Amino acid sequence: MSEKNMSFYDLYCQEVLKNEQLLKENRKLKEQVKSLTNQLNYLQKNMDMIIERKVDAAVQTVTREFEDKVVSLEGQVQHLKSVLNNDSTNSGIPTSMTPIHKNKNIPNSRQKTGRKVGGQPGHERHALELFNDNEIDETIVHRIEECPVCHSPMKDTENIRIKDEYSFDIIVKKVRHRFIETYCPQCGHVEKIMIPKHLKASNQYGIGVQALALTLMNEGYVSINRTASIIKGLTHGQISPSEGYISKLNRRLYQCLEAFDGELKKEIIKLKIVHWDDTVIYVSTNRACLRFYGDEQLAYYSAHMHKDKESLDEDGILGSLDNETTVVHDHNKINYNGEYEFQNAECCAHLLRALKKVVDNLSHEWAKQMIELLLEGNVRRRDTAEKAKGI
Repeated sequence: MSEKNMSFYDLYCQEVLKNEQLLKENRKLKEQVKSLTNQLNYLQKNMDMIIERKVDAAVQTVTREFEDKVVSLEGQVQHLKSVLNNDSTNSGIPTSMTPIHKNKNIPNSRQKTGRKVGGQPGHERHALELFNDNEIDETIVHRIEECPVCHSPMKDTENIRIKDEYSFDIIVKKVRHRFIETYCPQCGHVEKIMIPKHLKASNQYGIGVQALALTLMNEGYVSINRTASIIKGLTHGQISPSEGYISKLNRRLYQCLEAFDGELKKEIIKLKIVHWDDTVIYVSTNRACLRFYGDEQLAYYSAHMHKDKESLDEDGILGSLDNETTVVHDHNKINYNGEYEFQNAECCAHLLRALKKVVDNLSHEWAKQMIELLLEGNVRRRDTAEKAKGI
């Protein structure tokens, strides 16, 4: 309906409705203005406090990030210092791998006891006695023939001092063996003497030369090339075994010791406390390991190209031990598996190195106290053992 056709009353009602609508909108606007005014007043009154809170929150966030970064960097620095501080005294690094800037130090956990250096009171003195006259092989006379003052001939007094010494000479013998065939003139029987196995070739190095080479290598731990050089030097170049020959000697010796090897392994398995450790060696320029099993009286060695459980099982010792046997080692994780039944014990020498590493790198007081406790226990054990022996 258009406004022309509407009555005055209808127009009035329409305007009233518009007016009410405007009043509602006006009240809303007033409320919004009031709310905004209150917020503005609050912001004006608390502007400094709000800014301070926001700044504090931002500072805390940045500070936390900075602190986390500092802690991370300190950890990296500590790790690098730890690596630089590692040597043979606080880790398993061999003495030969000591860094250039450090002095080599042979690990020794023994502490000073306050006793005087040398033999202790009551310790039996050992000295070489003079030879009997019938034992003398050679006598060397030391005397002055001419007076150093007036050059007159000197005469002996009754004051004679005697000093004896042991000595030896290396004498090279070139031995020829003649094996003569014989026959019986009565019955015609021919008899041939059997040639020993060590005289297989037409000429060879004798048992003495072989024993010296094997002793130098296996008892003196002399390398093959130095063993050959030593024998050549001792014999003034007359005997000069090759490195290949000495290597074959060791292989032949091992084959002769095969039965002993098995018996020794059985004795190791019978022990109530078994120590074992391995160290890096080089075989044909490749890293390998030399492994030890035993105690203070028995020692069984084996060599492998890898330090792993497979090589341990190949030795056949750890897998043969029961739960009444204690195995002492340097916290080798291979020992802690369900296939082995023995009891594990940590080696105190390795524990002392680990504790010293903590002291060197972190300066923890508890580590120092633990070192003192272990060393004190070792001294007491030693003193008890010496008293039991009557020393």
